[in-house]
Amino acid sequence: MGTSQRHSPSVTGDPNWGQSSQAITQTAKDVVELESLSSLENLSNSQVKRIGILDNRIHRNISKAISRLVKASGGKDNVIGGKSNSFGKRGISYGIGLYDVFRSISEKGLSAWLESKGYDLRSYNTSEILDLLFDYICEPGTTLEDTAANDALRLLFRKIENEALKLGISLEELLKGQPGLDRIRDYIDDFFGNYIYSHISQNFTEKLEKEYGIKMTKQIKKEIRRTIIEDVKAGINGKKVSEIDWKGTEGREFIKKEFSTILKILTPDD
Repeated sequence: MGTSQRHSPSVTGDPNWGQSSQAITQTAKDVVELESLSSLENLSNSQVKRIGILDNRIHRNISKAISRLVKASGGKDNVIGGKSNSFGKRGISYGIGLYDVFRSISEKGLSAWLESKGYDLRSYNTSEILDLLFDYICEPGTTLEDTAANDALRLLFRKIENEALKLGISLEELLKGQPGLDRIRDYIDDFFGNYIYSHISQNFTEKLEKEYGIKMTKQIKKEIRRTIIEDVKAGINGKKVSEIDWKGTEGREFIKKEFSTILKILTPDD
């Protein structure tokens, strides 16, 4: 599935990008302090209280960073509508691609789906099959937006591979039939969470590494990603997956609505 690339931020001239950068700077400071406190034993009441304050502030500043990045990319309507080339367009396209592939595999079975594309399931292991799926969904491009979508897809497929291994079942068993359909929402939400995280990561990794070094930056980014995914999982609600007509246009519309819902969860003050 290749490796990710580093790009220069594409919206640095917008004042909203500067505010996003400031929010990430504060997040980094809070993560460093949080890491220091969390490593201590026998915390005092004031230290426990401080950890809670830092955790809340990290959530708030990550939300602000995402909000300002969305505004710098043309605003929420353009991003959600797939009209912004810098944020949203490729993410929605990949989300729909994931939906199409997973729905088709759940109906036909992985073996039949691969055969329809000219591949024999017996010739590939799980990792290689996911590489084939990645190449099928992936679209050409070298922008920050392309890389964000590709990175998110890689992270999702790594999760799927680990999930099959943990359950002790084949990839075909994991994705087939109703159980496969029931997993679509979780996979889509995971993809969008990582997609948004990748935008933050690409825009600010170089800045963080200069100030905190590579090792601490990895920890800061890990906390940012954990916070985004945690907020997405905690905030998703609405129509049950089992009630969605995945075979019709409703499934495709669900992808756009889900992305919109996730952005609203992550930017509640907008």
